[in-house]
Amino acid sequence: MTLAGSINRQQQDVIAYIQEDNRILKNKLKGKRIRFTDDERRRLAVKGKVLGRKALRQVAVTRYYVLFFIKLSNRRVHVAGITPQPHASWIKQIARNVTDPIDGFLLSTRYLIMDRDAIFTAAFHNFLKQEGVKAVRLPPRSPNLTPHIERFMRSIKEECLGRMIFFGESSLRTAINEFLTHYHHERNHQGLGNRLIDPGEEVGVTEGSIAGRERLGGLLRYYYRQAA
Repeated sequence: MTLAGSINRQQQDVIAYIQEDNRILKNKLKGKRIRFTDDERRRLAVKGKVLGRKALRQVAVTRYYVLFFIKLSNRRVHVAGITPQPHASWIKQIARNVTDPIDGFLLSTRYLIMDRDAIFTAAFHNFLKQEGVKAVRLPPRSPNLTPHIERFMRSIKEECLGRMIFFGESSLRTAINEFLTHYHHERNHQGLGNRLIDPGEEVGVTEGSIAGRERLGGLLRYYYRQAA
């Protein structure tokens, strides 16, 4: 078990190194197209055959737009949408979803603080206003005014997304959902007095054997005492 854990950590370190190496190389290319030799195409074809055509099509999309909401009062986070191509219709549907009168994440919310991303269209603002939510746009380049969401984004990147390689939207969604479950039920928060957002029945148990729970292959871990 110790050996397996060591190998898993080493693989994660290798993945993180390769990801950063690719980012640096892509930045240096500045959008220029790379021309492969026949031998390079053959090597890629051999690797690609193992993945299959469907997986290769998913891998071809290298960037996704993920929209998160967070409630400052209790630190609850909601992933509102994931898409490779954000557009006006998509963001307007997001507004409908989060203001749904039955289970919308923004129910009983008066203000929504957001940055100046162009995806937050006038139609998005107007729809929220009609539902009683006032959209507040931040000044340019002011991440210090949204420290809670900035801290969450840093956590999910450093502890999860930045340590994995994704093969399309499905694997990205799985990782995000697993992290949010860990974030809400298994992770202590200093801003809440070092408490869990949604503690389980095991919280507060002082007797019994110690048990552990792993997510994403051990990337996320949670330890607790089993009730006797």
